[in-house]
Amino acid sequence: MKNVIEQSIAFLKMSQVAQNEVFPLSRGQILASLRPGLWHVSWVRDGSYAIQALSHLGLYDEAKRGLEFMLNADAGYFKHYIYNGKDYGVGNDYKISVCRYFGNGKEESTYVFGPNIEFDNFGLFLIAFCDYVKESDDSIFYKKYNDLVTEKIADVIVNLIDINSLIREDSGPWEHYLQLTKQYTFTSGVCALGLKEFAKLQLKYNLNSRKYSDAYLKLKSGIMRNMLCENTYIKGNLSDVSKNDHEYYDAGVYEIFANGLIDDKELFLSHMNEYDKYLRISGSRPGYIRLNSYDPYENQEWVFIDLRIALADLNFGKKEESGNILNYITEQANANNNTIPEMISNKIQLEKMKDEFREIDVWCNCVRDNGEEYIGAIPMIGYGAGVYILSTLAYYAN
Repeated sequence: MKNVIEQSIAFLKMSQVAQNEVFPLSRGQILASLRPGLWHVSWVRDGSYAIQALSHLGLYDEAKRGLEFMLNADAGYFKHYIYNGKDYGVGNDYKISVCRYFGNGKEESTYVFGPNIEFDNFGLFLIAFCDYVKESDDSIFYKKYNDLVTEKIADVIVNLIDINSLIREDSGPWEHYLQLTKQYTFTSGVCALGLKEFAKLQLKYNLNSRKYSDAYLKLKSGIMRNMLCENTYIKGNLSDVSKNDHEYYDAGVYEIFANGLIDDKELFLSHMNEYDKYLRISGSRPGYIRLNSYDPYENQEWVFIDLRIALADLNFGKKEESGNILNYITEQANANNNTIPEMISNKIQLEKMKDEFREIDVWCNCVRDNGEEYIGAIPMIGYGAGVYILSTLAYYAN
């Protein structure tokens, strides 16, 4: 694992825009992938996991620069956004991009089917922000940005909570734009944890915390009330009600067990048992797919998901299972210059693919005739190197 860790650290460093960049607002941003990977732009989501990894490595200067990039970036353009007669905007002044950033540090989210408006970004950033402060004990940084983070990130999350105690519908963890907005478990889950961690820091610094701890509990309760099925597992979103629905079984749900929001071991074990029937890769490989579908970008093995499950296993005392996943990913990386990819192909899953999806290989690099090949964006940073480091550090600390 040592070689993969060292290469992953190098990738984290390489992916961060330097402090002497000609565009001042671009400094510190972290790319989701390095070339030739297609995702060589800065996403909030990927960047947040990368920042967490930097914090846990003790690379505090780099982590702080990643946070300050987003805190100083040119964002707030989607306070209101009308699509098909409905306002999908954030609804309040906000600071963190709803999707990603241009290279010059300006918020970006465009597509023919409407932009991706991703409310989980606020929660993921808040988690990374609080994680950095806890790891570094940087009280000066916390106090410097507290008003901004409170008013334009934490308060934004609170105001996004719907009457059913879930975060309002958004584009979701897999970026389905505004044509398929739903209330996703992933979104409510990471926002809940972000508020929980923020409330703890607010309390530590004798600042208002009750508002955020109450909102965290409300969201957690909303997840358990709306998403728990058969008292056994958590479904992916509010809208899908049949086991045959596209995102009923959604690997994004694993995040609420990986990040510690849900600490019920019995529920975790029954959830895994149910999800293994639909999302576990067939055969001896310990990996998982994103969604059970005919789309090769969704039904291949996602390394990000594998590594979050490895962390969840650790949280619930399943160190052997966690080690199996980590060893498997490490073996693949060792055979590929110690890089972590977006996905790994699986022949059985590819055989499910409909011919109409072959053309998407132009952008996804995910259509293969053989299994066990690196596919997607290579190398991945936050969703690759970052989460590999987080899971590996946790494994050896456990």
